[in-house]
Amino acid sequence: MLDTTFAGRYAIVAPPPTPNGDLHVGHIAGPYFGADVLRRYLKLRGQTAVCALSVDLNQSYVVTTAERLRTDPITLARRSHDEISKTLGMSGIEFDVVGMPDADYGSYVSDWFKDLYASGALEKQTRAVPFDPERQRFLFESYASGRCPTCLAGTNGNICEACGHPNDALDLFGLYPTGGMAGDALETREITEYVLPLENYRDMLWEHLTRHIPERRPMLRRLIGELFARPLPDFPVTFNSDWGQAAPFPGAEGSVINVWAEMVPGHYYWLSQAHGRDGGMLKDDGATSYVQFLGFDNSFFYCVAQLALALAARRAGMDHLLPDAFVTNEFYLMENFKFSTSQGHLIWARDMLAEADRDELRFYLAWSNPEYNQANFTVADFEKVVDKKLRRPFAALFADLPVTGAVDPGSREAGAVLDRFASAYQPEHFSLRTVAQTIANGLDFALASDGPRRTEIAAALAVGMAPIMPDTAARLWAACGQNGPLAWPERSAEVA
Repeated sequence: MLDTTFAGRYAIVAPPPTPNGDLHVGHIAGPYFGADVLRRYLKLRGQTAVCALSVDLNQSYVVTTAERLRTDPITLARRSHDEISKTLGMSGIEFDVVGMPDADYGSYVSDWFKDLYASGALEKQTRAVPFDPERQRFLFESYASGRCPTCLAGTNGNICEACGHPNDALDLFGLYPTGGMAGDALETREITEYVLPLENYRDMLWEHLTRHIPERRPMLRRLIGELFARPLPDFPVTFNSDWGQAAPFPGAEGSVINVWAEMVPGHYYWLSQAHGRDGGMLKDDGATSYVQFLGFDNSFFYCVAQLALALAARRAGMDHLLPDAFVTNEFYLMENFKFSTSQGHLIWARDMLAEADRDELRFYLAWSNPEYNQANFTVADFEKVVDKKLRRPFAALFADLPVTGAVDPGSREAGAVLDRFASAYQPEHFSLRTVAQTIANGLDFALASDGPRRTEIAAALAVGMAPIMPDTAARLWAACGQNGPLAWPERSAEVA
């Protein structure tokens, strides 16, 4: 369990964005925003919090997007890394590092898997795999298209974004090569690959997921129950491909590391870079809590496959951190349909931020966050909610805020405001929606109060809202007559 008395350090990660384009509003609303808010909150409480991100250079979607755009994958990836970094900055989303895989990264990942292989954790298998003779590649991940055999939704290979279940490309209904169409000629070829037999880790996985991570959001709880109701699949650690990190195993020529396996050492590598190459922070010595933000569609990879890889590494004597919390979110829709770059159904985050105030957008993304269910973004609703819940109340508060000198936001009322914020920021039951609702309720509470009490509540509100709306919080803090940097009062009750 995470230390709610704030005695330790925190390592925070989010899934690496695929560098096949910039970030749209749906991207911003998910794990990147959540990770930034938690990092800001922990630092506000005086804690050590390292937050690392990289781009997923070796993802097959880089190749398929480059093909569609008729450009070179590396050129696309480098341009996208630059765009992603700038858009995160515009959004006020701060990571200690936004990495781009390089030779040092590749060496670290390769050595990590060599050690894992030497431990005997991986098994070598021969199996049949669909092959696309026109494009001369095996069908997996973005190269394979069809319908999910579990929920029947349209999907790509290896994972279904709709239900979260893993799949084998051969099991997809109506399998066809991405970029082609149903009925295109396919071949079946035998390949040799390395896998991690997840069933071997069933008891360890179940124990960690149920004992160490007791709070799981409903869709994740359901998926875990469905997965463990039958034998767990073998997780492919290698794919036959010419794009990606070369597999460092005997007889694995022409194979690359599955990017979802690569992420395990990748996260450790970038966290070490973010912490000034101090690998000691990543050792499982009880001093660091490891929090992973992710979209629900990645749940199988993070909560089962990657956790199993980390457990296997621990068996091999690689004493790395294991996750203490998974914070998932559902899809954020636009006008009731999924954001889609290929279909042009999106709002680029940079374009939205060119028109909207950054703090207002961050508030709305928290207010409408898809943390438990899919949520819907519309510009009209953004304007309506922000005007009613934020602009007008803040205008009224700033217009009539008694300043009586330095204010200690430690009254019973102010303490209740801070405690509500603290409860919502706790990683075990993190809730951006609750934070946004507390901001709105806190504004109403302050406006309903008079004299010094209004200012005390407003000062507490400024502290609690700072991880969501840092610029506005600083203005409100100053308007309350507070001198010095914004800080969390030690007098407020801790939330267990």
